[in-house]
Amino acid sequence: MVRASSRWSGQERAAVEGIEVRLDAGAAAAYRTWAARAAALAETPAQLLRFAPWYQPAERTWLERAAATGAWTPDEPDTMDRQYCRAPAEALGHTRRADGLVLHLLAADDGDAVVLHARYCRAATVFRIEQRWTEEQRLTWEELVAGHPCKGCGRPVFGSFEHKPTMQRTPDEAALHDAEEAAFLALHPDCRTTRWTYGSTGLTHCSACCPPPPFGPAQSERIARILVEIAEGVARRDADLARRWEAALPGAAPADRGEQLGLWPRARGGR
Repeated sequence: MVRASSRWSGQERAAVEGIEVRLDAGAAAAYRTWAARAAALAETPAQLLRFAPWYQPAERTWLERAAATGAWTPDEPDTMDRQYCRAPAEALGHTRRADGLVLHLLAADDGDAVVLHARYCRAATVFRIEQRWTEEQRLTWEELVAGHPCKGCGRPVFGSFEHKPTMQRTPDEAALHDAEEAAFLALHPDCRTTRWTYGSTGLTHCSACCPPPPFGPAQSERIARILVEIAEGVARRDADLARRWEAALPGAAPADRGEQLGLWPRARGGR
């Protein structure tokens, strides 16, 4: 687990937030056409980036310039950043640093130039599970049913007492729990990560050292069905959005809607 820095120095913040990428004439014209059409729809700007070919080159340039300052090295992207954004009505994308600091990327148009810049979004706590097990160590369903031990630590998957909440354990069950905890810690004294058990009577295993148990045939079938339903739903929504995008007339929305989304030209001092 990585905790985000609770403080971000003013000098560091000013350096990063001062980085701006000015779009060239062609990209600026494409942005203005996109922004006017986006303002006619109810979606947030980030949901409409698939129709914005000008954005990815600008974002890439911003990240390169930010990295060159030494103050911002982006971590791997995380879709959760969008869900917890402080400015979803105007944020186009996000970049997160390894310690959890998140910036949102915004576009500003003062009528003369269009620039991509960043503003502080939030400080998040980043959870990471170090994976020391390999794919070759995964048990197959047949091996699990046959009682093969975990290939990561060598302990059985089954064979523990019935797990119960602390207040529901008898003294004997509490002693069994303490013994199981001691056995687990003897194998994983320095593993500060999540754990897993299989069912209510499984032994405790480490998420970093022990590959997770396989799905059974019935579980695999249910998951496949759910994934198909999700994919079909996404495809329907994407097709509907593409249809509405094509039908949207630039500037069809009231000006206050465009201003709310941060897409209509405005003075850069009001960012």
